[in-house]
Amino acid sequence: NTGHTTTITVATASGVTDGLTPQVGKPLSDYVLESRCRMAMLVPLRESVRISNSDDEPSARQRPRPQPVIGCLIVEQMTDSKPRLSVTRHVDLVADHAAAALTNARAHSELFLLPLWRRLGRGWSWLQGRRLRIAAAIAAAIVSVIVGLIAIPWNYRVEGAGKAMPVIQREVFAPWDGDVKEVAVASGDRVAAGDLLLVIVSDDLDAEHIAAKNAVYEQEKLVAALLSQWRSAQQQSDRDQQIRLQGELATARVEVVAAQQKEKKLAERIANLSVRAPIDGMVVTFQLKQNLLDRPVRRGEVLLEVMDDTGPWRLELEVPEYRMGHLLSALNSADGHTLPVEYVPATAVEQTFQATLQSVGSRSNVSDEQGTIVEVFAEINADDLPQRRIGSEVTAKIECGQTSLGYALFGDVVEFLQRKLWF
Repeated sequence: NTGHTTTITVATASGVTDGLTPQVGKPLSDYVLESRCRMAMLVPLRESVRISNSDDEPSARQRPRPQPVIGCLIVEQMTDSKPRLSVTRHVDLVADHAAAALTNARAHSELFLLPLWRRLGRGWSWLQGRRLRIAAAIAAAIVSVIVGLIAIPWNYRVEGAGKAMPVIQREVFAPWDGDVKEVAVASGDRVAAGDLLLVIVSDDLDAEHIAAKNAVYEQEKLVAALLSQWRSAQQQSDRDQQIRLQGELATARVEVVAAQQKEKKLAERIANLSVRAPIDGMVVTFQLKQNLLDRPVRRGEVLLEVMDDTGPWRLELEVPEYRMGHLLSALNSADGHTLPVEYVPATAVEQTFQATLQSVGSRSNVSDEQGTIVEVFAEINADDLPQRRIGSEVTAKIECGQTSLGYALFGDVVEFLQRKLWF
């Protein structure tokens, strides 16, 4: 029992027969006229029923309900208006096969992620034979590389850029507001501690000094006058006058001392306007006369720098803040709290030199080129530096212990993803 209902309809030029309703007959008649067939047979196709594994016939209550119609088989006959015996004999068989095929196609099209499974199937079929062996070899190579990246130890190094500088260096500040009237040195000159560097003139200090001198002179004159009056009163034996003059004389003498101290302090300030070298070394500030001569300066302003290039040297490096975790961990666990450093001067890129990391800055700073950085200092052998140029740029790599080869090569990518994908 296939469950198919066969409808045979014959349409001629005069209309549709078989007693069909106008709603069905009219479209069917139009179809027959358009296709120019003599007979059209419509066979509904129902969804196929899964075959039971049981050999027993189902009871009346267990008989399945008619399956829903999922399609229609159209059989056309172009010559005869009545269906031939051969057509009616095979139509049910064809309908069964067509219904089963359509049911399977519908079930196949409803599979979850069907396009993905199709692509996987095509890929797997493409890998058959020789291609499968090639793919297996490539996969084995990739696995070997991944295992190597994880298992092979490698030195992890933190990079930093900076300058080679003398350890002993001093900045010279303006001691008072004024105008630079003389510059006694030039960039690159060697000076000894106490040598004159430049002279500043302050009209305000000069005016105050003159006023202080006049105040001292006036107070000394007052003391001399009071002393003369006291002696006259002593000769006249005027006791009351002597007591009064003694009090005024004591006050005047105190005021003289205060005026003298003020004048001395102003004289020292004026003397300090002749700025002198604080240490032995080299003047490293460029174009001193062009930048300072006849220029007004304010108290505390940096005028120039003096550095001792004959003493010890160090690397002043800037390390990005996000790398400080590796560096500090390695520094805390290292013997002596030092780390080896390898650096290359910009003036001799074909050579590599060794240094020793000694200290790390206690705060972060902002760099125009690298963003947030931390300053670190490494001790070097000054004789390694070509020409000992103060401030020559260097690129350094700080040894921070061992890690996997993969992390040493792609650690920046891992840390970037960790920072950006952190919730």
